[in-house]
Amino acid sequence: MNRKQPILFLILTILCLGAVSCRSSRDIHKTESVPTAWQRVRVPANIRIGAPLNVSAGANITFVRDTSITVSARFLGMEVFLLHATNDTALVIDKMHRQYIAESLSDFMARMPFDINTVQDFLSGIPVAIPYKALPQGVSCDITQQDGLMTSMTVTRPGADDPVQITYGGPVMTPFGLRASTTGISVPVKSKKYSVTIDWNWNKARWNSDVDVREIKLSDSYKKINPSDIAKTAGL
Repeated sequence: MNRKQPILFLILTILCLGAVSCRSSRDIHKTESVPTAWQRVRVPANIRIGAPLNVSAGANITFVRDTSITVSARFLGMEVFLLHATNDTALVIDKMHRQYIAESLSDFMARMPFDINTVQDFLSGIPVAIPYKALPQGVSCDITQQDGLMTSMTVTRPGADDPVQITYGGPVMTPFGLRASTTGISVPVKSKKYSVTIDWNWNKARWNSDVDVREIKLSDSYKKINPSDIAKTAGL
């Protein structure tokens, strides 16, 4: 197995599971200038993983409002990784090696004051409205925003030397309001720091009836693996 591929697999899992773990340190309210009358959107994007990996992949990212997030990553025109998250389940599929990770989110999401809709806004740079009282003990989350979009988010955790940092580029105007042009996530893992940047191409996004809802199916030939096994393989 290529040394970089298990880490890419892990990073995609972090995007799916880690993106829903942040709460705001204060109440953030959406501005009236951002319409929300959309149900589906598919956005071409480029996902870049920084040092020490320095790899990138083209992707299509699909949001079904209040329902799911799907990330289809491609290399040389072929779909090689698929990430699918709902309020109940997080699924990451490695098509090259016919293996997958499936984690239940239902218990976790039931205890949290947000849902998949909030995560869609978070990834797009739209300010999220989550009360500070939802934060676990010792965790703080600071959000800055300008002109109706988030510009940065910093999450500090007990026992962690470095915070998780999220930065946003933009803005880009779409038929349904402003969106961030880039979303950058820096995640410290033990002594290393991994960065993931999503470069959104909102100008080529398709909306609502132009987006087909994809049914995610797994063949019986795929092997289920644990996230901890991927982390071990990746040397984390």
